[in-house]
Amino acid sequence: MATLKVLPKRSARNDEKQIDRLDQAQMLMYDAWEAPTPAKAKALARKALKLSEDCADAYTFLSRFAKTDAEALSLLYSAVEAGERALGPRAFKDMTGMFWGVFETRPYMRALNELAQCLIDMNRLEEAVDCFQRMLHLNPNDNQGVRYELLPLFMALDRDADAETLYKKYKDEISSFWLYDRALLDYRKHGAESPIPKKSLKKAFKGNPHIAAFLSGRKEVPDHFPEAYTLGSEEEAAIYVSTNTRAWIHRPDALFWLVAAAEEEKI
Repeated sequence: MATLKVLPKRSARNDEKQIDRLDQAQMLMYDAWEAPTPAKAKALARKALKLSEDCADAYTFLSRFAKTDAEALSLLYSAVEAGERALGPRAFKDMTGMFWGVFETRPYMRALNELAQCLIDMNRLEEAVDCFQRMLHLNPNDNQGVRYELLPLFMALDRDADAETLYKKYKDEISSFWLYDRALLDYRKHGAESPIPKKSLKKAFKGNPHIAAFLSGRKEVPDHFPEAYTLGSEEEAAIYVSTNTRAWIHRPDALFWLVAAAEEEKI
């Protein structure tokens, strides 16, 4: 299993010219994100890397155009390494717990998130978990919302104790993600006949019935997932299904239990 480590800070990072080149490269990436065509965007990203090989966002961006998973993975590991070099060891010592809140850390955090997504696509779930846990260690505020993907990954890997620990860490979470994951955790722990998961599932249904409708197949999941949502909406349900279905499918008995309960509630 790959282990992410902070690379030694290069002496060149102390060179103001190198720092300036990285700043210029980052500005090119802002242009790349807004470029009118993929060809123009890729050209700008490659230009950014010529300016500074420490531009993590350039590697991350180019990984989206990779022809194979292996190529994408290689670019994303390069992105993480570039972000580590750009920040240097002192940042990881002094700013752990505040990442993302410090603007300069964001390219590194974006790279870690994209790396985790790539690993999930390759079914390398334990390695994806490592990425998400590192992100939460660096930024407990979780501005990127990785907890929503980490908790079902824990359940898909039968790491229920870790799932419970994560759930309790964000116990004040009010999204339907947490409601449905709580119901699944309770089912896994207590079984279908216990009143505990039944109560949790009813609370989840009340929070967002659309999730149950999607999971049961009574409603078709949209082809495109929104970037934003309101609590209890179909948009929230679509995003939940896109990230959390794996945990339910891992326990078909739990999914059948949910479907039966949804039919009983006429959802």
